[in-house]
Amino acid sequence: KNSLWERVMQDQRKKAGVFVLGPLDRSPRMMNHAISMCENTKYKVDLIGYKGKSKPRRLLEHKDQIKLVHIDTEMVDKLKDLPRYLYLFYGVLRIIIQVFQLMVILIQGRYDVILLQNPPCIPIFFVIWLFKLLQRLTGMDEMRVIVDWHNYGYTIMEANQVRSPIVYLGRVYERFFGRMGDQHLCVSQAFKADLVSNFGLPEDRISVLYDRAVEGKFKVLSIQEKHDFLKEINMGNMITVPSWCEIVYREDRPLLLITSTSYTPDENLDILIEALELYAKKALSDPTLPSLYLVVTGKGPLKSKYIIKFDEFNDFKGYGKVTIEPKWLKMDEYPKMVAACDLGICVHMSSSNLDLPMKVVDMFSCKVPCFAYDYPTIGELVESQ
Repeated sequence: KNSLWERVMQDQRKKAGVFVLGPLDRSPRMMNHAISMCENTKYKVDLIGYKGKSKPRRLLEHKDQIKLVHIDTEMVDKLKDLPRYLYLFYGVLRIIIQVFQLMVILIQGRYDVILLQNPPCIPIFFVIWLFKLLQRLTGMDEMRVIVDWHNYGYTIMEANQVRSPIVYLGRVYERFFGRMGDQHLCVSQAFKADLVSNFGLPEDRISVLYDRAVEGKFKVLSIQEKHDFLKEINMGNMITVPSWCEIVYREDRPLLLITSTSYTPDENLDILIEALELYAKKALSDPTLPSLYLVVTGKGPLKSKYIIKFDEFNDFKGYGKVTIEPKWLKMDEYPKMVAACDLGICVHMSSSNLDLPMKVVDMFSCKVPCFAYDYPTIGELVESQ
């Protein structure tokens, strides 16, 4: 990690900006970057993004070096209440507002280096490109730009069934403006190869940086810790029970499963529901098979649709052998929930077939095995056994 930052931040300048066009408390990879910069350089770091619902506690020990800069979303959020026929107007106005906000942050920040995640790339790629152009024309020192490629924005649009001309324009935009990066990070070797072959980026400017779990958060729990945690979240003696002076596993306990989801089209929850129904039918005729209890955590645009499907499953298809519970967990509860489970499930399909799911990294850090949806790049993270 040290050598990576030495390569991409060669001269020890003064100030860096880490940009996240999303909630800061839901961006562990970018928080890792900001903390890593503090630990390996003398930079002052601004972490820039949406406020989110909770303050990232991990940053407190670096509070003298990291400053949170929140992008105001109040005006943009109000625009969501506009009638559907004004959706195009809302989209254009939102971009204009964000362009103005980002330009103000860049002017005030006077950053020597910026690190930005992609996606989303609209409008931040254009804003960074324009700001660098203005620096060049006015004779100012140009800031160095590092792009961290998590996925491609245009493939996400495609997965969301956006019209093909818009997807094409999105790809052209992402490909053209993405080249303004001085250095690039990405999440897999396959992604690096694609950036070279399809986007024409120089191979020597791209570094693969695999995701890692939040240090100290995702870890193995003792049976006592599992018991105490499950009681805290009202799951009681589901898998454990007090016995004399110790906690033991119940003999008739269900296997506890977990999947976290963004409830988007690249998370194939329908396949999971179908598989659980097949298991439930088989368990009816085979008493040696344990019952299953699946906890589904997360939020996203398709959540209400799947809540209905989960209820239907529990009423008519689980046969008392499989139960699905959608459960919202706080930031500090999620790592414990993962560690309390017997098995993790990942139905992330990857819109680009190039990114890797962070949730699997979290599961492995807790020594929890994982069933993962098979796609070309997943082999860099999950070994089939």
